[in-house]
Amino acid sequence: MSLLSQPTWLSLAANCKQEGNTNFSKSKYKEALRCYNKGVNSILPEAKKRFPKIFKGVKNDGYTSSGSIGRRGFPKSLSGTSAIGNLTGSAGSRAASTSPSNTVSGQSMLSSMTSFVSSIFNPADSTTGENSSLTVGDDSSASETEESNLDRRKSKSIPSRLKSRPSMPSTWTKSSTLHEESMADETIEKSSDELNEAIGDLLATLYANRALAHLNLSNPTSALTDASLATQLKPRWPKPHFRRGQALLLLDQIPEALHSFTLAHELDPSEPIRKKLAEVSGIMRHVEQGLRIYSLKPGKEICVKTSMGLINNVIYDFASHMQNQVYVLASLHTRHCLLIDACWDTDSILAFISKKHLHLKGCIVTHHHFDHVGGTPPDPYKSYGVKVQGLWSILKKFPTCKVYMHPLDSKVLLNQDPSLPKARFVDTSDHYSLELGEGLEIKFLHTPGHTAGSQCVIVRNSYLFTGDTLFYRTMGRTDVAEDANPKEMFKSLQRLAKLNPDIVVYPGHSYGKETTEIGEECTKGVLNGILDMRYEDW
Repeated sequence: MSLLSQPTWLSLAANCKQEGNTNFSKSKYKEALRCYNKGVNSILPEAKKRFPKIFKGVKNDGYTSSGSIGRRGFPKSLSGTSAIGNLTGSAGSRAASTSPSNTVSGQSMLSSMTSFVSSIFNPADSTTGENSSLTVGDDSSASETEESNLDRRKSKSIPSRLKSRPSMPSTWTKSSTLHEESMADETIEKSSDELNEAIGDLLATLYANRALAHLNLSNPTSALTDASLATQLKPRWPKPHFRRGQALLLLDQIPEALHSFTLAHELDPSEPIRKKLAEVSGIMRHVEQGLRIYSLKPGKEICVKTSMGLINNVIYDFASHMQNQVYVLASLHTRHCLLIDACWDTDSILAFISKKHLHLKGCIVTHHHFDHVGGTPPDPYKSYGVKVQGLWSILKKFPTCKVYMHPLDSKVLLNQDPSLPKARFVDTSDHYSLELGEGLEIKFLHTPGHTAGSQCVIVRNSYLFTGDTLFYRTMGRTDVAEDANPKEMFKSLQRLAKLNPDIVVYPGHSYGKETTEIGEECTKGVLNGILDMRYEDW
């Protein structure tokens, strides 16, 4: 590919990126993916020539060949450290071998590429945000300059400023000519370096954004490949390290994910990255204890709308509005798992645990409301005969699955739906406990208030699942059910306030924040000062 054509295909790739960003902002992930694919394909052939070490094993569509993901999550062709620590190094050697016929056209590229490069990569591009914008200038002026330079090159073998000088000895003329040729070579080298940088920056952005599109389309393996290539192209840019961490996290490669998020935080210690790093550090502690806690959220892991499921889409919208969190509690030693408040989209929940190679042993229910067990939702959904998936469909598919529920609430549920198999319900009165795996003890705490039989579940005295008793900065309502009791809620919150302040809280709804801590809620939330209060003063 000649230098003359490069601004055109660079502009095409940049326009594809911009179009992809626009589609992504509208949640059109498949359309965005197609745009990013087109951008990668337009720029990749030249990139493979310029950076052969990075793109060894990468196919023409920008993906590595099958089985080429290495142990640490990088394509096997990529080294552990950056294969492109300085783009100018490879560019310099390339420029040194540039033929004389490209000299003037290389000079003419310099001014146009300088402005183009500055628009390719925006260092302020948000790491955790979805995309960045890129404005591509008009290449017409650059093309006209190149054509005029080519005409001058055909008619002049010596630079014009040398011809305009007074005559001088031939030895001086020869020395000046060599000096001018050296300056031209340096100009070519600089131009080629900047072109390499433009290619690397734009392709890294395309890969990082395509990785995010893959993540939103539940394709973590493809996202990992793209993010890994982006980190090699732009090792000092935090976004691809962050995307790589997200992909590794979905693939359950927790140590590697923690490493990527750590790198991203070193490059950009912003609050969103700090929070993600803290979250993954917590998951790493789970893994070290032989435990995994998965949070399934409507619109993400479950309740994803489709063009064919019109009725389900109505329910899924409702689920997203309710912001329920379904939890999977798994032992890494036995691969056994428990579901906590499994509801709304049981097909996707069961598909998730199957994909993780887990074996379902039971369902924990924090209280009897429909958004935690399934059943009949309120109007206007009730008037249309709509049902929410939940316990019934899980018990039907798993004949040996047990239900762990406080007897005061299981009584209400069984009265509402007599078709549920009563024999499979296990009464979990206060202090009831069970083991999921080696050293993985689960205790039940009766915390009435939201309902008479509301309960919290504490795992290893470190992780507390609170259902609708305690949320981030607030508590569950006591005015929505006949068996709700504000005085009992007060006592339940006092009980929780006495727990270890380091205990991580996993609430039943992600109101404001997905997790919190007992100590944080005692300082800033609804538990603040509650131990020193009387109910009458609450």
